[in-house]
Amino acid sequence: DENQLYVAVDVRDDSVVAGSDVVARMQDHVSISIDSRPDPERSANEGRFEAIVAGTYAKLTQAMIPLGGSKEDELLKLFGIPVVPGVAQAAERTGNGYAVEFSVPRARLDEIRGSAWDALRINVGVVDFDDGEAEHVEVYWRPDRFGGGAPEGSGTFVRR
Repeated sequence: DENQLYVAVDVRDDSVVAGSDVVARMQDHVSISIDSRPDPERSANEGRFEAIVAGTYAKLTQAMIPLGGSKEDELLKLFGIPVVPGVAQAAERTGNGYAVEFSVPRARLDEIRGSAWDALRINVGVVDFDDGEAEHVEVYWRPDRFGGGAPEGSGTFVRR
C-alpha cells in the first residue's frame, strides 16, 4: 500500500519446531533484513561480526519471525538492532509448514536513505530446526550478504 512495504515468505517444513518459551534464534524462524541505504553502502558485503561492530546492523530494518512468538533474547539486544515503530510481523501454520509476513513503514526506508528510497537490498533466510536433531540448517533466498559467497548487491530491487 502507500504507507507500508510488505514481504511474505511461505516456508515448507515437515518438522516445525516452535515455542513461545524459546528465543526466536533457537527455533524455526524467518530472518528478514531490508537495506535502503544509498550505494555503495547498500551493495557492500561484510562479515556479520564486522557489520555489528561497524553499526551496519543498526541501519537495517530487520525481523526474526518465529511461528507463535518467542521469549525475549538478551543476546540480540547487544547487536544494536533498533525497535522500529510501525513494523509489524505475523506467522501462521499452514498445511505444509508455516507462512510469515513482515511490513515496514516506507517512511522508515526513506529516513535511512536520506530521501525517497530508490532501491532496496532484501536478505531473507529460513532457519530450520528438526525435532531430535542438535544442529539446524540455514537456507537463504539469495546468498547471505553477511556470509562469504554473496555477489555485491545481490537481492537488490530497484524502484521504477
